[in-house]
Amino acid sequence: MFDTVYRSLLSKHDEASAVRLRAAYLDYTSTETDYYSGLHKQIFGREIPHVMVLHVNKLNADLIDKVLELFQQKQYRFVSLDEALSDPAYNTPDTFFTQYGWMWGYRWAKELGVKVNGSLESEPPAWVLQYGEEQK
Repeated sequence: MFDTVYRSLLSKHDEASAVRLRAAYLDYTSTETDYYSGLHKQIFGREIPHVMVLHVNKLNADLIDKVLELFQQKQYRFVSLDEALSDPAYNTPDTFFTQYGWMWGYRWAKELGVKVNGSLESEPPAWVLQYGEEQK
């Protein structure tokens, strides 16, 4: 959603809104990172290695340095995918799909009988969602 809106803003040469969108994206990424860190602590009682997928798109290309800075500010240490997946959390059965999305944390919670409230997860800003819907 963010990238669709971003590309539309750039095509209209609306730099002020593109700046606003980049800031909103970084804020949302920070909030989501914190949310999933907390969710994993709730499920496993500890921090686990995160696996984050960044899609290849214009927004991520333009902000990759800022996204990496964000992770460094949060004191994340970068490891290989093999090292992350060697954590026992990733051996948790993965057979449940939930209305709150396909994210591993929700599926792990269900598999392990840990009650979580997926409605606490943030949504992108309303203006981004609305703009994105208008572009369809």
